[in-house]
Amino acid sequence: MIVITGTQRSGTSIMAKFFIEAGYSMDPNVDWDEAISGGYDNVQIDRWFRRYIGDDNFSYSDIGDMAQGEVTPSINPTGQVCKIAYLMQNPVFIYMWHKHRGNDDKFIIMDRNKEIVFKTKQRRWDRFQYDSLLLQQSAEEMDIMFKKSLKVMDELGMKYVICPMPEVFLTWDNFCTCIEKVTFISGKEEVFDKVIDLKKIHYLDEMLKKEEVD
Repeated sequence: MIVITGTQRSGTSIMAKFFIEAGYSMDPNVDWDEAISGGYDNVQIDRWFRRYIGDDNFSYSDIGDMAQGEVTPSINPTGQVCKIAYLMQNPVFIYMWHKHRGNDDKFIIMDRNKEIVFKTKQRRWDRFQYDSLLLQQSAEEMDIMFKKSLKVMDELGMKYVICPMPEVFLTWDNFCTCIEKVTFISGKEEVFDKVIDLKKIHYLDEMLKKEEVD
């Protein structure tokens, strides 16, 4: 399985959207949220982490109550692709994933400037303020945890590629080069052009803010 991850607001949703539009299968119980320009989170995995960690607000406080006769939380998603936005925000999450799934998965890790991630979350604080405290990190904390998580993946022999955001989406060649070690995409350039719209404000805003931070 291909697992799309990184930190929250790092481009995981748009990467997942491409794969869905390209015909890859994903758990049917996921959806896009136009209000936040994101989505496709696997709620059953979120609930699995919530139960395992013992945090009723993980990852979001509004993913529902497991006690309402719903499907048992699972870390065994269906489909060819799965999106979990936050795995790189704590190396413990990597250990948990590896313990229960081993080394069969391939990871596409979205790497976005952490100052920009933090500012983006702040702009949507009405939503993110109710996250688990484990995910309410400063830019510096996110950067430290991201690097520690990568180190753990290396130690465990997990297979991954790192895709810088937004550079990975600037051209079709950039995109193919980034993901070629986990999957080969052919004949999907039209899908890429349809899904990735560089005229959208969040891409233009991204480039400007990156220049400010750098």
